Amino acid sequence: MSDIPQIRIDDIRLKQILINLKGNSVKFTDSGFVEVRYRFSENNLYIKVSDSYIGIDKKNYQKIFYSFEKVDDEIT
Repeated sequence: MSDIPQIRIDDIRLKQILINLKGNSVKFTDSGFVEVRYRFSENNLYIKVSDSYIGIDKKNYQKIFYSFEKVDDEIT
């Protein structure tokens, strides 16, 4: 028996989010690592994508959820 609870999700959107987060991590990480982790807590699914790149300044976090937004125009 699996210890992973069953949840209802929009699987298309979840895949899209994971592909975008993971894809950006891979795209901007020339060397080092990209890591995807998940956990369940109080009927919520938490997904964390980490990498060894320089990261995003906290003041720009909200921008990553808008279409066609780039935090730094100098990075292509």
